[in-house]
Amino acid sequence: MFFVGIRKEGTISTTTISSNTIGNPTANNITSDQKDANLVGIYCIASPTTISSNIIQNLTHTGASLGIGSSASIIGILNSATSVSGNYISNNQLKTFKNSAGNSPAVEVRGIYWNTSTSPVTIEKNVIVDFQITSTSASSLIAGITTISNTYNLYNNMICLGNSGAAYALIRGIYQTSGTVNSYYNSVRIMGSANSGAGVSAAYYMANTGKLTAKNNIFANERTSAGGSPNNYAMYFAGTFTYTGTNNDIYASGVAGVLGYASGVNCLTLNDWYLATGQDNPSGGNLASISQIVIFTSATDLHISSLTDCNFYNKGTPVTVTVDYDNEVRNSTNPDIGADEFEYGNAVWQGTTSTDWNTASNWIPAAVPVSTTSVLIPSGTSATISSANATCQSVTIEASASLSMINNTVLTITAGCSDGAFNVIGSFSAGTGLEEVVFNGNGVVTGTVTFNTVSTNDSLAFSTTTTVNKLFRLDAGGYMQTNAPYYAQGSATLQYNTGGTYYRGLEWSATSGAGYPYNVQISNNTTLDLGYGAPATSRQCGGDLTIDAGSVLTMNNGINQMTDDLIVLGDIIINGTLIQSALNIAPFNDISVKGNWTRGAAGVYNPNTRSVLFNGTTTTQTIMATAWGTETFYDVEINNGLGVNLGISTNVNVAHNLYLTNGIISTGLGEVYILNIEVAAI
Repeated sequence: MFFVGIRKEGTISTTTISSNTIGNPTANNITSDQKDANLVGIYCIASPTTISSNIIQNLTHTGASLGIGSSASIIGILNSATSVSGNYISNNQLKTFKNSAGNSPAVEVRGIYWNTSTSPVTIEKNVIVDFQITSTSASSLIAGITTISNTYNLYNNMICLGNSGAAYALIRGIYQTSGTVNSYYNSVRIMGSANSGAGVSAAYYMANTGKLTAKNNIFANERTSAGGSPNNYAMYFAGTFTYTGTNNDIYASGVAGVLGYASGVNCLTLNDWYLATGQDNPSGGNLASISQIVIFTSATDLHISSLTDCNFYNKGTPVTVTVDYDNEVRNSTNPDIGADEFEYGNAVWQGTTSTDWNTASNWIPAAVPVSTTSVLIPSGTSATISSANATCQSVTIEASASLSMINNTVLTITAGCSDGAFNVIGSFSAGTGLEEVVFNGNGVVTGTVTFNTVSTNDSLAFSTTTTVNKLFRLDAGGYMQTNAPYYAQGSATLQYNTGGTYYRGLEWSATSGAGYPYNVQISNNTTLDLGYGAPATSRQCGGDLTIDAGSVLTMNNGINQMTDDLIVLGDIIINGTLIQSALNIAPFNDISVKGNWTRGAAGVYNPNTRSVLFNGTTTTQTIMATAWGTETFYDVEINNGLGVNLGISTNVNVAHNLYLTNGIISTGLGEVYILNIEVAAI
């Protein structure tokens, strides 16, 4: 050997090789041009050994060193002590190894090469990136981790190879030559471009006869081959095999990308792989494997970069490994796939500086929460959203804790790979002005909660003890999933603001209690299909019904044509369009209103063949058609002992019958025209 950074000899006791740097950050820092010599970062010819937290970098060989295996031209960590136990290799960084020997020698560059015949070897949390070979030989080899015989536990390793300077080499992220491997939570990525005639690449390669258990790994091959060859595999089993695999991401893309090779056949899809191996069932429920592209932080950093990529979030299965590459505790029931457990960031309220949510020093860690943060307000503390708007992915208010909103602030709860959540065990003060809680994406509310204003643009599940004091707004895409809220009678408004056609649901589903709105407003060019799902059920609101310009309330939409009444205990204000049912046979649907009837200049009312009942009990009602207008009813019934007045210069046309059951119509300067010539028209 020409160069060895650290060499371990002797078998007397366990040796720890830790926190060393071999090669500095300068390119080509350690270089050899000797044809018959190689470069080795750490070399063990005796065990047991712990090798941890070392940096081995910028090793360059310019000679045609044709050695293979343990004699490869460059090896980061090498073991040839075959009969001693107790080996542990962790948290090492092996990066930028390069053989630039020239045109055609078959050279090798390897990261970790371990050969032992006793006791399990654990190799975990290592980073192996950026190995290069400039040779044009298709027999040249780049390998991240090579295991020889025995049993190996490979956990939480990040391996990225081929991204540059490897146009002809064979590339194997994990190279299992034989023996048994337990591969859990590894992220292996093969990249770059292969020239025609290059060697085959594979994220995981098993040669000869081997036994593999693979769970929660990412095996991704994104390599592209010029001219359509060679093939680039996510997994490759060259010979006979014993394999157990679940919850893996097995993915290949690019020209000549093939998902897998097993039992002598190419497997183009995950289902093909399942048929060839009997493992990685794509329809395996909680144990299903997937085939999805991964968004990593960079070519040399295999942390998951996009927290909105839900393909990997909570898609793993629990195994004996309980932490990730960064030593962060994994979800005990639904861990993530790959070396990075990319749970959303957590923020715990301390309130040491003030009660202001938007003061960083009030939080651990010391940062104001963002849209991907899970917030905890612990017992005995109080936080206030006061100086600016706030955002998070979820918030939990523990017992004896409180969260308040003042100064017209807005709290936006943004769903990611899990629902946006608002969990109240302690207390929440929602404010009395324009304070609002916005659910951006799927939302879930638990506990006893009273909102001032709350809105959603997706599925929203309230708790069974949710109350709205001022406004519940359904924006575009928003709808109720479960548990309609209680609307504060006398103040709360249910606003349909979705645009397009909205099919009434749980939000307006009762005439008392949960789902019984006080005011109802239809806005933003929304058409509300009131009869949807239950056209034979009456609908009632405790206050006013307002239809804004451009919006529609219809009781006459196809199979949802209503056969029961709309009951409004307050005013009806029509600046958009109100359409009654066209049914003229029993059962009928009518409108009952206890307040005033006002139609604006742009408003449209279509009674079809149905009636409007004015049945107020506490005051005189008014019919107003703005701008010297005329309101046309089909049937009108007056059942208000205090009577009904016509607004200033408002006329009323009655197309069919006028029923004066109790009370009169005071016309003022207006007139009432009965258009029906039948004797019994009044």
